[in-house]
Amino acid sequence: MQNNNYSKKIEIVLFYINDTADKKLESILGIFKVVSQQISPKEMLEICVKSIKKNMPDASITLFTDTKTYIHDDIDDLKIQRFEDIRHDHLMFDLQRIRRDYLLHNVNTSKSFIFTDIDVIFNKDLSSVFNFEFDIASPAKFHQNLKYSDRFVPINSLMSIINGGLWFVRPNKQTISFYNEWLDQMIYLSEYDLLDEYGPYKEMVKRDFLKWWGEPHSLMVMFGDFFKKNEKTLINYKNTKFRLIEEDIYNFAPDIVETTNQNFKLKMKESDFSEKYLFHFRGGRKIFMRQIANKLNLI
Repeated sequence: MQNNNYSKKIEIVLFYINDTADKKLESILGIFKVVSQQISPKEMLEICVKSIKKNMPDASITLFTDTKTYIHDDIDDLKIQRFEDIRHDHLMFDLQRIRRDYLLHNVNTSKSFIFTDIDVIFNKDLSSVFNFEFDIASPAKFHQNLKYSDRFVPINSLMSIINGGLWFVRPNKQTISFYNEWLDQMIYLSEYDLLDEYGPYKEMVKRDFLKWWGEPHSLMVMFGDFFKKNEKTLINYKNTKFRLIEEDIYNFAPDIVETTNQNFKLKMKESDFSEKYLFHFRGGRKIFMRQIANKLNLI
């Protein structure tokens, strides 16, 4: 570990745009029956920003968005970066592209960056992650109940090893080189990958590759040889140090369980509130974000 204090040099960069597509990701997947009850994007952003200010008061906060989204009104101390070239059908690809460009403008500065979504609650100070050695770090989980292909893509599943919802990045030439390689890989795989591992989901993954699935899929393909050699903590990918940190600690997305009469609750222990660094309310979990924010005295 490195012994540096990054608490006053961190910029947390959030991302949200209004999705104009007819089908949202949750309805495409059909994972949860309760998504229609989710809280508004504005409220999610408010809760997220309050949690950052509570647990990382020295960090600056930026929102990446497009020119048509306005969910940040009346939220103080939030810098807005608008982009005209975010395509809805290339959403995750374009997000990584604009992040790459933003990092390029900050190469070799004293800043470090945390990239994440607005459907998260910061529960602890995440600056300690920057004490580890890496250029880029992201939470990962190797699901024991899945079968993987030779290139470490889960078979007949949409689960991924690296979720992609939380990134810790130092802006340097190695990081920029990695982003360039990653973007090239996504384009190449979108055109030439047969995507056979996905079985019944293959056509959906192909259709929305640059919108959703290409981000985690490309990373699994890029890191597959390292994973096969049991290198699952620190990967040296073409001289970029990519660290995998524990998903269930740093990017905790609690399971939803059904109780009675189609009622749902989060599967959480009281100890989660003292142990987990960040709660991620992806998918149908969004309907519980307000409840957890109340418990944490954020609203």
